[in-house]
Amino acid sequence: MKLGVVGLFVNDVEYAKNFYCKTLGFEVKTFIEKFNFVTVVSEDCEVELLLEPNDNPIAKDYQEKLYAAKIPAISFIVDNIYEFQNNFEDKLDFLMEPFEVEDSIITCFDDTCGNYIQIYERKAFD
Repeated sequence: MKLGVVGLFVNDVEYAKNFYCKTLGFEVKTFIEKFNFVTVVSEDCEVELLLEPNDNPIAKDYQEKLYAAKIPAISFIVDNIYEFQNNFEDKLDFLMEPFEVEDSIITCFDDTCGNYIQIYERKAFD
């Protein structure tokens, strides 16, 4: 079994599509007009990121409470977190400096779509 699609509630699907594609470099894979869902993909990953509207009270409450508690809605892995931060420092609102936790280096940014997003790098072991 493989992971195929991961959902992310957003407060505006069109805005989120533009942010994830134009700012982060994802590409649109699917648009499901009936439900106003968009899936985007990165060139490095087969898993689709489903950007779905938080237009029901449960989704909106879930998204807002995760953000308020500083709990990432999703995590992306990068090869070099410091390089990522340097490349995106003018495009993203980083919410903390990178810090080490066990075998990872972690930072977070605000995706401007209502989510606290985590970026992490797995440290190599010698």
